[in-house]
Amino acid sequence: MPCHDLTLKTETNLYSLTALIVQLTYPTDMRIVEILDRSTQGITRPFICRGGDGAIYYVKGRHAGYRALCCEWIAGELARLRGLPVVPFAIVDVPSSLVRGSIREDAAELRGGMAFGSRQVESAVELRWKEVEGGHIAVDLRARVLLFDWWVNNPDHILSSTGGNPNLLWATAEQQLHLIDHNLAFSPNMMSASLFDFATEHVFGADLLVDEARFWEEPESKLGPLTNATIELDTFWQQNRRELPRIWNDLPEEWTEATLGFTLEEVQQQLDRINMQFEDFWGTSTTTEGAEEG
Repeated sequence: MPCHDLTLKTETNLYSLTALIVQLTYPTDMRIVEILDRSTQGITRPFICRGGDGAIYYVKGRHAGYRALCCEWIAGELARLRGLPVVPFAIVDVPSSLVRGSIREDAAELRGGMAFGSRQVESAVELRWKEVEGGHIAVDLRARVLLFDWWVNNPDHILSSTGGNPNLLWATAEQQLHLIDHNLAFSPNMMSASLFDFATEHVFGADLLVDEARFWEEPESKLGPLTNATIELDTFWQQNRRELPRIWNDLPEEWTEATLGFTLEEVQQQLDRINMQFEDFWGTSTTTEGAEEG
């Protein structure tokens, strides 16, 4: 057997042994027991790992930035409470021994400690424009996702007929949308954006704005999808506002201590925008046009 083959086989066996030791030592589904690969997509390029529960997770560690990890957790928890189809996720523990024992040269970027893991979705591909324009996604769900992204200041779901970066998954077998990637949420640069301005760049924005304009023109008809989603989100936040401190307290201390300037109060202030008057929420241009046309 060639020397390099023997070396590779030895390294692989040591790697598998390390994974087994981790799994036996930490038999909970909150532990990562094997580093399998690394994604080639996304700025953070998450590591593809196996959890103690046997599931595959896309894991973002310190290489992604602690603020990004906090945003992933907070926005993900809010999406889950809101009933949106967010990919199952967890705060996972990556043992340092697993990183040191990995045969991957870039495993050191993951480092040990607490990380954010999103579970792999079977038969999922990145959302394509043909699913959007083909009407595969219910208009009410599109409106709820758009409103949620505006609410948490997440500018990372962009797609049109000319391309983009949707950061959304489409499960082809189930014909189901899945939300991922909230690492850019709670961006202070998005605080002043009206929903109308935000929607012009969003994957679900263009057709929803057209639909909503039609409802504004017919004030006797039922409320438009965005109007309904706005009312629902406002009610949701009034009923669940007290959950935010609990969500924040679930964050690992090593994350919050390293994110100076990013506080619970800042997140609270951003989310409280939903309590503004309806006219301010929509922005002057949309409100004025609706009033003139109606």
